[in-house]
Amino acid sequence: MALDLRRRPERKLAPPPDMAPAPESRLPCPDPEGPEQYLSDYAEALRLTLLTDTRKRWAARALQARTETAHKYACDRVKALRSTLRLRMEGCGRTWLPIRCDGGRRLELARPCRQWWVCPRCRGRRAAALRTRIVDGLTAAISKATAGGRRIGVRLLTLTAEHSRDLDATREAIAQGWRAFYKAMREWLGAVPYVGVWEVTPGRDGLGHPHLHVAVIWPRFVPYGRVHTLWRRACPESKRISIVDDYQARRNGAKRASIGAEGAANYLAKYMSKGVEVAGFNDDLRGRVLASFYNRHLVLTSRRFWQEKPCPCCGGRWRRVTAWVSVRLDHGSTVDRVAAPDERGSGRDPPRLL
Repeated sequence: MALDLRRRPERKLAPPPDMAPAPESRLPCPDPEGPEQYLSDYAEALRLTLLTDTRKRWAARALQARTETAHKYACDRVKALRSTLRLRMEGCGRTWLPIRCDGGRRLELARPCRQWWVCPRCRGRRAAALRTRIVDGLTAAISKATAGGRRIGVRLLTLTAEHSRDLDATREAIAQGWRAFYKAMREWLGAVPYVGVWEVTPGRDGLGHPHLHVAVIWPRFVPYGRVHTLWRRACPESKRISIVDDYQARRNGAKRASIGAEGAANYLAKYMSKGVEVAGFNDDLRGRVLASFYNRHLVLTSRRFWQEKPCPCCGGRWRRVTAWVSVRLDHGSTVDRVAAPDERGSGRDPPRLL
């Protein structure tokens, strides 16, 4: 029984039947001698299988929805969790969105598939665009922190947990540990602006090892011994925290005496430009990473970190004219089109739609 998207379901309707793929033991095995497929049928099926419980929860929320909007949103999530990523990647850059700024300028922006783990074009565009925004956010935070003559410094942290066979458990341990660690740091040093990104490496056993790379703004002199103690207390699964400051950066061959906003942004953009299609990832790990980070924030920031990106012609904001449309409009002389970005990404897209 398919979910009706036109109206809210009645309370006595039975839940939709389970449309999950075959159990993991029945999944087709990838051919180790065949050509490498960055997103094979095995990886797609494994991802959908691991997200079965998530899909069932959204199906239950669709039946319990009290408004048509909530019901439609839940149904859309169920539909998305039954479809493969390959279908979304095939439509990358083929759908156009009409937008306009407050000054009246109109554009059509190519809609990306937003599958950053497996789409090099979207990942390159995202890394280039977010690098610019991270520079703006760190620059504003540094300016605010040094307004009263306070001496501060940018630190690059790498947070890891003890390697385990459970990718979800390791990721959740790091995430919870960071929340507890940041709370302790806030009580000690006050508000600490930060921005962090996730990275997953295959690990020695090929089961995946997540890392959280964070750029924070601290006072110039902070006792690292206490920092290590707070992190071990916040994340018992971890043994250490890696900290890179200006001195260590110079020892590693940094050209500048200070890490600064641009150096931190370049450091984080390097990890944002990495996906799961590299040769070190097998099909099993690709499917597990895609399922583990489904609907998760891949970029974490402190409150009010992002800065506004006004339109250069009027200083206002970009807004959508209509919803996403697949039919291209009749173009007039007042409408410009922003073509789909290349694999490297230019970072020049309308700022409000990044």
